[in-house]
Amino acid sequence: MRALHRALRSRRLELPVHEVCCYPADPAFVEAWAERIGEAIAAIPEQRRHSAHLLFSAHGLPRKLVDRGDPSPAHLRQTIAAVAARLETPLTHSLAFQSRAPSSELALTRLGASGSVRDLVVAPISFFAEHLETLDHALREHAGAFNDSSRRSRAWLDGLLAAASGDAAARRARLACPRTGA
Repeated sequence: MRALHRALRSRRLELPVHEVCCYPADPAFVEAWAERIGEAIAAIPEQRRHSAHLLFSAHGLPRKLVDRGDPSPAHLRQTIAAVAARLETPLTHSLAFQSRAPSSELALTRLGASGSVRDLVVAPISFFAEHLETLDHALREHAGAFNDSSRRSRAWLDGLLAAASGDAAARRARLACPRTGA
């Protein structure tokens, strides 16, 4: 965002910029994920759902950013907990990363070798900015193993718009932005 603001200033453009920051537990965001993951779970034969596993796969961050206090790992954990709690059919679940440990590839290998997981739902979980990269990497690298549960829904878009417009309920549902405190 700083680069965007610098670019706008350097070009003397006075465009209103509304930042949406930190919405890991936004009800619409959580509902959208739970809805799509629920669709994937529903595709598993009912008698096998009890042994299915839900793997959340996220784009990893460089360790130096995490060490500097980047809130993304905490936000991911908060989103995953909220989504898992919202699912009508609870599954065991775990988190892996596409570019750092524990890697999605290693997680898939371990789950397959465990013998206890017969069906797998993989949700390439992310926030808006890195979503396309996360989904592209997931589909490219693990095409056979991934069940795309990440399509955006109208509920998620409505929630994002509410957060951008300053809707009070949306503001209460998200964490304060670590950069602006908003």
